[in-house]
Amino acid sequence: MTWQTIGTLLVGGVLTIGAWQTPSALDFGAMLLLGIVSCGAHLMITRALKLAPASTLAPLHYTLLLWAVVFGLVFFGDVPGPRILIGSGIVVLAGLFIFHRQKVVETTVPPENVPKGVN
Repeated sequence: MTWQTIGTLLVGGVLTIGAWQTPSALDFGAMLLLGIVSCGAHLMITRALKLAPASTLAPLHYTLLLWAVVFGLVFFGDVPGPRILIGSGIVVLAGLFIFHRQKVVETTVPPENVPKGVN
């Protein structure tokens, strides 16, 4: 998390060269709040991955699509277009297919019937 933050800071610093505008007190407060919330979220995700397998947590990541739509509507008045909805549908269906396929493979093929070297 530290290296990701440092990298973002460096890239952001380079991109502001020649276009820097000093943030207002409200903007600075909003950025500070965003930093605190983001840090907490990263720490909670890391903790969740330590406590549960990634395969258990992966379906919960699909709620990010829903949150992105809700926040886009509320904060920016952005209504998702057909391409966004179709792409989101493909992502969700692919994830559900992988989840279903894993369950089928785990329940129908006993480990002794799997050829050596195929995992």
